[in-house]
Amino acid sequence: MKTLRGAVQASGHRILHLVVPEDSGILRFEETGEMPEGKDFAVLWKGIWREGRCYPSYPDRTFVTYKDAQRLSLHAGMHVRMPLYILGTERLLELARAYVHELGYTPTQEGTIVGTDAAIASGESTQVAVPVGNEIPPVVITINLHSSGDIRPVADTETFLTPDSEDTVG
Repeated sequence: MKTLRGAVQASGHRILHLVVPEDSGILRFEETGEMPEGKDFAVLWKGIWREGRCYPSYPDRTFVTYKDAQRLSLHAGMHVRMPLYILGTERLLELARAYVHELGYTPTQEGTIVGTDAAIASGESTQVAVPVGNEIPPVVITINLHSSGDIRPVADTETFLTPDSEDTVG
């Protein structure tokens, strides 16, 4: 697993809403379920879009504007504008093939999108199967496109150590 930062350019903006779901009690973007902390976006404040970054604070989240460092308290019901990132079919296939090659496999054919989406936008993911030989099943790459524009590919062949695994150093 790796993260490709800044690998995709924004193709526009999308409007989201801040909510506090009853089951969590934590401020989130309604459409994606993500928390706003650490994210760059714009807030509709008194009829004007103000760009900045959200920081954790108590009892609310604090949004600090870029130009004048004004601190605005975020709350449920606010409208926010975030960059919209999109990965099309060709780019998804290219990313999967490159990642399979980086993992040490030799792709033998073009990959196939096996996920439900042939193109994804910010906050979405899909899967691409890349054939690597006749005797070996295809490597399935899950590609996540985060709301920040970062891309995170993960192969089904990758193993991750957890605190409970036997391979950890103790």
